[in-house]
This record gives sequence, structure tokens and C-alpha cells, in this order.
Amino acid sequence: MDQEDGDRVAEEMARLWGTQGISELRKENKTLREERNDARAEIEELRRQVEILRKAERKTGRSPQESTGSSLAVSVSEEGTRFAWPGPSETKFASSPSDGIITQSLPVPTHRVGRGDIVGFGLNGVTILRTSLMPHATKLAVADFGYNAGGWGINRHVRLVGDTTGDGLGDIIGFGDCGVFVSRSNGDSFSPSSLVLEEFGLKKGWCVDDHVRYVADLRNKGYVDIIGFGDRGVLVSLNNGDGTYAPARLVLNDFGFIAGGWRLDRHLRFLADVNGDGIPDIVAFGENHVFVALGNGDGTFAAPRIVINKNFTYSGDGRADIIGFVNAGVYVALNNGDGTFQQPKLAVKDFGAVAGGWQVDKHPRFVADVGLGPDGSG
Repeated sequence: MDQEDGDRVAEEMARLWGTQGISELRKENKTLREERNDARAEIEELRRQVEILRKAERKTGRSPQESTGSSLAVSVSEEGTRFAWPGPSETKFASSPSDGIITQSLPVPTHRVGRGDIVGFGLNGVTILRTSLMPHATKLAVADFGYNAGGWGINRHVRLVGDTTGDGLGDIIGFGDCGVFVSRSNGDSFSPSSLVLEEFGLKKGWCVDDHVRYVADLRNKGYVDIIGFGDRGVLVSLNNGDGTYAPARLVLNDFGFIAGGWRLDRHLRFLADVNGDGIPDIVAFGENHVFVALGNGDGTFAAPRIVINKNFTYSGDGRADIIGFVNAGVYVALNNGDGTFQQPKLAVKDFGAVAGGWQVDKHPRFVADVGLGPDGSG
């Protein structure tokens, strides 16, 4: 087509659609090009992640999905991602550098149990990138729980994922101003969010700077309860079995902002099954000790007890161990299987503030189960 033909086509388009119509078409074309470029970038990122998994498989001779319970210390810095594999029999790790990326994802079985999707809470709501052998574009799943869509902010609100009804699907759970909001998944989409509990919210005095809130199956029933570390201690709201929740009650007068003087910037509080009974327990790192409060299986907890007399998950036996990143490197305290722990031992002379120059505000460090070590050991 020469210039004259092009001019005639332009004149004909202007006659049929008008100048405004052509302008709208150009805007639509620009939007489509941008979406196509975004999709290409997502596909390229997924390809890089697949290549990382392939490298791990070539090193171990086994797929990372063929896990035997061994675990790996994973850290991310400006220089890339590094791994520390467990040794064959002792609590030793062999350093193994790797170039690549690690994405922080949540185990959200939106189609079936065991399938992890990547969930993001963005400006316009909840976006999901479904995992598959074939890459998919991200999808806006819920026009809520976002900075613009709903007024949610990380400095005021907590947003989690958990199965609230026992159907094996991950629901969106948000701790907002007025309380706890839930958007339930049906496997393909999510329901509009609804207020299920007028507690644990900003208006009731809960704030992200002082308090911790989790969702966990405290009774091994297949659906999550709500547990919060507040001012007075540990509060629990039990799931009624249908996605609604009973009023919160104080179950432990400890581990709180006032009850015990626990601070978010100094003390860590987690849930982990430390004795292998399938019930989450509380593991808390205080000023000079590590405490454990065993779960009773009914939403309450036993009195806390000291398990380690020093400030500091897995040995492959199915029980959670304690792994700490300190100045000298990575320390590991193995689980004895009864809710107590062995004394910590230095496992890796790296990933520490002195040993490697790692800093909390710059270098994330994680623990993840990635299958077998380089020598085939578990």
C-alpha cells in the first residue's frame, strides 16, 4: 500500500467512525499491546523459574517435587539466591550457589488441594497467577482487599489465605478496620467479601505494629480458626464449621503486648506442630529463651515452657526444628519429638550478620523443603 492508498484508507475510516472513533481505536490498540507485553514478561519469568527447577533436578537426580522431608536454607541478596543443602547424617549444610530468582508464594489450592497459586494483594484487589505446566496470565480474582479497591493498606491491615469451610479451597481472609472479612472461593471465582467477625480489627485496637494474627486449623478439622497475639495474650476465635466464627476468647495470658511485654520488632511468635500430633503449637522467641505452648486440640494451649535457654524447619522426620540466622551463621536446634529441642548447633558459617554481612532489612532468608540434597541424601 502506497502513501496515496494509505491516505484514502485514513479518510474512509474518518468518514465511517469519525476522529473520536479512530482515537478510541488507537487507545484500545495501545492497551492490547501493553497487556501483550505484560503477558510476555510473566511467561518469561515463569520460564526462568522452570529453569531453576530443572537445574535443581540435574544437581540432585530427582525432581524437587519428590520430597523426602529434607530441608534447605534459602536466602536472597543483591548477589542472587543461595542455598544450603542438608548433609547425609549430621546437622551440616553444604553451600551451593545458584543464580536465579525465588518468588514468595502462598499455598492457595484454588482448584484442588496441593496446588499452589501465587496470590498478590495489589492496588485494585486480589490477583492470582495459577500455577501450571503452561503459563497463564494473572487474573484479578477479587475487586477488594486492595489499596484502591477497599482502602486496604499493609500498614493497617493483614490479609491471609485459608480454607474457612473445609472444602479444600483457599479463601481470602482480611483483618480490616471493622473486623474479619472473608471472600470464599468456589474453585473458579470468589464471592464478594463479607464481615464474619467484628473482632481482631483496627477499631478494636489491633494494629500491625503491636499484634500478630494468624489463621490455622487448631483442632485438625479441615478448616481454619483465628488466633491473635494481642495486648492481653493469645485470643482464639473458633470456626463454627460453616465459615462463621464464634466470639474470640482469651486462651493464654502470655505472649501479648502487655501480658509478657512481647514486641513485634524483638520477639517472634509462630505456630508449628512440634510434637507430631497434627495440632499447631505456639513457638515463641523471647529475650533469652525459646518457649513452646503445646496445642490441646480444642483451640486452647498448655502453659508455656522453656525449651531452649539461648536466643536463636526440618530434620526430615516430619517434626518442626528451629532454624535461626544469627551473627555467626545458621544455627539448628533439632526437635526431640516431645515438644523439647536439642541445644542449637552451628550448621552453616554463612547467611549471618558477621558471617557474610547479611542484614534483616536487606536480605530475606527462608527455610523450604526442596527435596533431596546433592548427594541423594534426605
